[in-house]
Amino acid sequence: MFGELLIAILAALLSHSQDVSHADTAQCKCIPSEACWPTQAEWKSLNDSVLGQLIANTPVAAVCYPGHQYSAGQCATIDALWTNTTFQQNQPLGYSYPLSVPCPPVVVSDGEVPGNCSFGNAPAYTVNATTIEHVTKGIAFAKKHNIRLVKRNTGHDALGRSTGYGSLQIWIRYLRTGITFHEKFTASPSLWNGSAFTIGGGYVWNDVYPHATSRGLVVVGGGTPTVGCIGGWMQGGGHSPATRDFGLGADQVLQAQIVLANGSLVTVGPLQHPDLFFAIRGGGPGTYGVVVSTTVKAWPTTNVVVQTLAFAPLTAGFVPHFMEALTDLYAAYPALSDGGWWVVLDFVIL
Repeated sequence: MFGELLIAILAALLSHSQDVSHADTAQCKCIPSEACWPTQAEWKSLNDSVLGQLIANTPVAAVCYPGHQYSAGQCATIDALWTNTTFQQNQPLGYSYPLSVPCPPVVVSDGEVPGNCSFGNAPAYTVNATTIEHVTKGIAFAKKHNIRLVKRNTGHDALGRSTGYGSLQIWIRYLRTGITFHEKFTASPSLWNGSAFTIGGGYVWNDVYPHATSRGLVVVGGGTPTVGCIGGWMQGGGHSPATRDFGLGADQVLQAQIVLANGSLVTVGPLQHPDLFFAIRGGGPGTYGVVVSTTVKAWPTTNVVVQTLAFAPLTAGFVPHFMEALTDLYAAYPALSDGGWWVVLDFVIL
């Protein structure tokens, strides 16, 4: 009896496992090598619907490799600008801090043939969303054709969350709907009764800081001014040189506009979709929709003192001593924080 019962339980578990496996397989995203991949006519239809803003992606340095795209002049320009953050951010597949570069610039000498220019994990197509409607069209297309969707502003993400093989990328870098100053922001009920800025689209903090400075105000933004304002920085928490005094970037958001997976545009705040408002402020970049606008607090400016300490190993043999010094510095962080300092550590060992 016990043996029959055990066999029945195992059979039921196996059946359930097979059902789950089949369900998982059915949910796999379509990739370019499969028959489910959209036809050129379907991609053209998407391009028409976004008024020609669909980009068939190619690696930034593809012109450096032998083939029909090769151009020595263009390659030299790209090679000279390769480490320029703004240059990379302005390319559909440019990334400020790539984890790996499958297609870097190369110097092609006579008789020398470099390796292949691999596409890597890059998205296959990009919707250059210059309007919110372009965002909704891209989302709808990816949903209809079961294609992986990635969202990107500047690509300033060391974890590579702006990438994805065979995906459709929604790029909001040029979704510039304005930076609006509010002397008193009262549109969304909160305990805040001060000034604020509404940042619409793919601006970086270098775009916003002058607006605040000219009014004697400070906003909590990225320590690197080329970090995007409303994307992964804020949605992942948002560390800032001003965090010690005013809190994280996520703490500054008073209101936001988000395009959801169903294509609808919603405004979220303390009383409007409060769960979603809570989630986007540190709950994970791009997880809950495409954020297209945020309103953030603006604080009265304050005087600060900045101290920079730079040290490095003289040679490779000094690296162990360098690591000991680095350990001592880390150990001092709690005391520095208690003393009112905000500490940034950025080091490279070559």
